[in-house]
Amino acid sequence: MNMNKNPKVLVFSTDNNKYIFDNVSGNVFPYSNEIMFIINNFFRLSKDDIIEELANKFGVEKRKCSNLYLYIENLINNGCFYNEMVVTEVDCREESLKTPMSQLILVLTEQCNLRCKYCIYSEHYPNVMGYSNKSMNYETAKLAIDQYMQ
Repeated sequence: MNMNKNPKVLVFSTDNNKYIFDNVSGNVFPYSNEIMFIINNFFRLSKDDIIEELANKFGVEKRKCSNLYLYIENLINNGCFYNEMVVTEVDCREESLKTPMSQLILVLTEQCNLRCKYCIYSEHYPNVMGYSNKSMNYETAKLAIDQYMQ
């Protein structure tokens, strides 16, 4: 397994709260400095070193540090924050045909003008997607719907 060691996250905030958007799973988690420290250092430091650093740097009780570590470890082991492998378009197509789908989402255009920071089209994810003048044609949309209905 060739795991990319850089977490794929974006920190964003609302009026009163900060959050972590996980670009791997699509989940949103409450933000804390301690949680971000664990995510950023999960593959760089040992468990004991992370717990020690948390206790010293953030003044957190070691038991709480250990619980936070286990929480993040569980999320990472379940596919959050880090890409485990590079998936090609062919892999996605083949896998989608083997998996029963519960919903169909069609991205009709890449012309959005909102520029949300958490969006996969934004400049925060330059290697994922980007804005362009492209739009899905009718034939592609119809084919996707026909395949979904089958």
